[in-house]
Amino acid sequence: IKIDNMTKIDINKMLFAVIGMLELSETELLADIIYRKTGGNALLVNQFIKYLWDDGLLWFSFRQRCWKWDTKTLESKDVFKNAADLISQKILFLPTDIQLALTKMACIGSQCDITILLLICNWNGANKNPPRTLSKLDIAVEEGLVRKNCLEYCFAHDQIESAAYSLIPEKHQGPWHLSIGKKLLSSCNSEEEIEKIIFLITDQLNRGKLSMKEEAEHISLIELNYRAAKKAISSSMFSNASHYLKEGINLLEKKHCESHHRLWISLYVSYAETEYCNGNFKNVRDTVGSIIAHAKSLDDKVPAYKTLCLCVGSVKRKNIDATRIGLDVLGQLGEHFTLKRSFVSGFAELFKTKLLLMGKDVDIIMSKVMDDKQMLAIMDLLETTSIYCPPYFGFILVFRIVQLSISHGVSVNTAYGFAYYSGILCHLGDLCNASKYAKFSLDIMQRMQARQKYCRVYSCLYFGVFLKTNHMHSCLGPVLKARHEGLKAGDTLHATVCAALYCSIAFRCEKKLASVKQVLTHFKREAKVYKQEAMWTPAIPLEQAILNLMGHTDKPNLLDGSAMPSEKIDTLISNAKSDDAERLLCVAYYYQMLVAYIFDDLELAIKMVEEYLDLEYPLEGLVVGTEVVFLYGLTSLAQARKTNEVIWKNRGHESMRKVRKLAKDCPKNYHHKLLLLEAECAFTSGRIKKATEKYELAVTLSKKNDFIQDQALSYELAGKFYTEQRNEKKASLYYGKAHDLYLEWEATGKADHLRENSPF
Repeated sequence: IKIDNMTKIDINKMLFAVIGMLELSETELLADIIYRKTGGNALLVNQFIKYLWDDGLLWFSFRQRCWKWDTKTLESKDVFKNAADLISQKILFLPTDIQLALTKMACIGSQCDITILLLICNWNGANKNPPRTLSKLDIAVEEGLVRKNCLEYCFAHDQIESAAYSLIPEKHQGPWHLSIGKKLLSSCNSEEEIEKIIFLITDQLNRGKLSMKEEAEHISLIELNYRAAKKAISSSMFSNASHYLKEGINLLEKKHCESHHRLWISLYVSYAETEYCNGNFKNVRDTVGSIIAHAKSLDDKVPAYKTLCLCVGSVKRKNIDATRIGLDVLGQLGEHFTLKRSFVSGFAELFKTKLLLMGKDVDIIMSKVMDDKQMLAIMDLLETTSIYCPPYFGFILVFRIVQLSISHGVSVNTAYGFAYYSGILCHLGDLCNASKYAKFSLDIMQRMQARQKYCRVYSCLYFGVFLKTNHMHSCLGPVLKARHEGLKAGDTLHATVCAALYCSIAFRCEKKLASVKQVLTHFKREAKVYKQEAMWTPAIPLEQAILNLMGHTDKPNLLDGSAMPSEKIDTLISNAKSDDAERLLCVAYYYQMLVAYIFDDLELAIKMVEEYLDLEYPLEGLVVGTEVVFLYGLTSLAQARKTNEVIWKNRGHESMRKVRKLAKDCPKNYHHKLLLLEAECAFTSGRIKKATEKYELAVTLSKKNDFIQDQALSYELAGKFYTEQRNEKKASLYYGKAHDLYLEWEATGKADHLRENSPF
């Protein structure tokens, strides 16, 4: 807890309350002296007053029945330079064995377990009668220097800890730490006992390493640092893990690369991996360079190349570079691929995969577990490379993961392979098999205890199949949990993917845009901390769309504002095209299409739809793609009414056919959208009665399904319909309800636009 310095008034009030003078003014002079000599430092004020009492400079007069002090003596009294000096002097007045206990406790840190304290203090008879031994520390407790909490002692303030530690001569500090570390290590009777206090042992030995004489001691300490790092990694403490690994690396000498090569490689590989998790990409590149330069075999290099692939891919516009790194190493392992586009080879691999899976349930697939070291390395690299390569090529790598899982046995990568394969089938419109293999993926992950793959698997499943089979609102919790699991596992890349996906779903489900914007801002900062801005890029158009809807831009129909200050929508689209980043293009086109349509720029909305449909791999099977299909239907039918051209009516009908299938698979997400399209279609065809019925149903069902933006849009389009029918009463009512719902959704910009452009 941080406490600000006390003012002169604060000190005076404290003195008045403690020593009980009749008037507040009576303690003003003493408060002034104390303030000038302590600077208001709360701890120093407290200790200085105690010091005055101990030194007889502040006393209680029984004759006058009040507290007295000698102002002249106090003015001339020297004050210590800081709290540590003052407390150090106080500690020196304590018995010698208490001084020793406090200084050794300071070597441990701010708090110390009782059993550890007994061990490092060497108190005689401690094992026979710990209570009597520990009662010595009651003096320090009474003096306010330490506190006793159940099974541990802790310093009452960090400056007390500093003061106690300062009593150890600097030249003796290292040897003290070394002695404590050795004592702790030798007290452990098993590996399990060492594991329990591995951090404490390693920290002490690291602080005493300069006092080590033997090379064996250095090697032992390097191994302890590696062990401590592994434990830190298992607890998601990646920053701590990097610290221990760096300590171990600093202890290495050139000769150890030969004499202890496996330990050398393990330290460097683990350090590269943890620094990637920490977002320190420069350290990753430097470390990988050292590994490649000193590796004795390809086996030594593969884990480093995998981490380098992740590192390079996390930088904007470097996906292809990451892909090439992965493919090059796969080639060295005997798996040869080319980045050349080929529909024929893609569908051939799909057909081959389907044949291999035919008649196989999850039990058959799980009957053999992969144990070949090279095959495991191949599986790992196939998965890593598939993350960054273009969709047309990612499919081929994923097919290979599934194929190898069937022919050589399953690995932890198999769960990801089936999750991605499920997404491919979803993209191709085969929702039945997509759902089947999604369940396979989860089952395999559970059986393989591949918790580290949780985030990757769920990001695939909720990006596609689960959003088409489950109510969107029910997807928010699992996606958020997947993000949390990703951070725990150090998978910051997919944690960022899940964060962006969560915001995308929340945009469609949440009733308050401001809350979505708040969460989005938090995740955006997090992505920056973990150096995952490249993976966060698809969320930039969403953020700008939210700002447009909330009225925070001068051009609401364009994705052009504070969320994209240096990368306008045209630049973003241009870069995405040159980088072959079709996923980003899909997202950019969708949100530009959305704000253009919402703010009545029909021409721009149609242009974006056509740009989207011109993509080689539009994500129609995934959630953004389904929203595009819906918007395409609305814009086409609106254009049909405007131009009376048959082509637009046909496009509207085609969209309606696709949404009808979506509504059949998941009515809670899409049935109200289908009804709205049917209403617009009936309006375009002049079937007034049918249109009236469908608009009313769309309004009712969008409310029931809890999609406030779709309910507002249904009211708005119904208002336009009734205006055309010259039903001013109903048109006015529906425009008003749309306006109120947009305000409730906190889309103030849209509400204002509707008010300014409606006929009422």
